[in-house]
Amino acid sequence: METGLHALELGPAPQELKDYWKSEKWGLPYGDGWMNQPVGMVERMTVAGNTWNAVKDYRKARMAANWAVDNPEAWQIVSYVIKQI
Repeated sequence: METGLHALELGPAPQELKDYWKSEKWGLPYGDGWMNQPVGMVERMTVAGNTWNAVKDYRKARMAANWAVDNPEAWQIVSYVIKQI
């Protein structure tokens, strides 16, 4: 939820999103692949990244209704975030 708010410019970036950005740029923080990361870390980073990308793509869309039809899984994420505001 915090990631969605940040993507809507309504709050700061949560740590999971910051970790996602760092891992996209430099790889996983504990090395040796995803199996050697702390329990749940990769999942939290993935959820944050998916939320960030879905909301940002939605905000860039020229025709939101068409985007929602073309991206139903991302729309589920975006609509959840919007309902929480």
